[in-house]
Amino acid sequence: VPRRIETNVWYDIRVVTRGSRIECFLNSVLILTSSPSSPAGSGRRGGIGVGSWNTIVDYRNIVVTSNGVTLYHSNFENGGTNGWQMFNGHWSVNEGVLHQEAEQIDCRAVIGDPGWANYTLTLQARKTGGQEGFLILFNWLDNNNLIWFNIAGWTNTYSCIEQNLSGTRMLLGERVPQRIESNVWYNIRIVLNGPRVACYVNSKLIQQGYSSTIM
Repeated sequence: VPRRIETNVWYDIRVVTRGSRIECFLNSVLILTSSPSSPAGSGRRGGIGVGSWNTIVDYRNIVVTSNGVTLYHSNFENGGTNGWQMFNGHWSVNEGVLHQEAEQIDCRAVIGDPGWANYTLTLQARKTGGQEGFLILFNWLDNNNLIWFNIAGWTNTYSCIEQNLSGTRMLLGERVPQRIESNVWYNIRIVLNGPRVACYVNSKLIQQGYSSTIM
């Protein structure tokens, strides 16, 4: 929406939410409306994934369990990337390890069922080059509706749970200082229970939060 503002002038800004509808006012004038549309249950269910941001990474031993039932167990050595969807990056498999070697932003590989919910995701991750750490995706419905645990992001300085809801990204808590070392395998665990998300690295709870959803 075309709009100009003047320097050294105070403006009154108001944002009103009505269900999924958003109304934005400037000096009591309605400037913009939006009605984001997300699949029902976004943030509470969905598949899993791994990724990177300007970083070369390896992943292995990816397991998803729920109520004692194994929903997924990676078998890269025999099955390769069968069933996985790749977005950006250069993905390959070598000796049972899923490898992403492009130093570019927002590289993702995802798999799973949109109906998965209340599950535990475990895996091992290793960085071999680049600026940041790991992206661990869960409750993935599509690339506009997902949550990821951003481990050692912001140039290897902080970790945080981030959620995309209708393409809008939000932090589900304060960023936590964290660095990771290159060429070291890390054990990662994510536990989902309704809206509650708990994220662990090497058995240490790094962050927990509560996901948003559209019913």
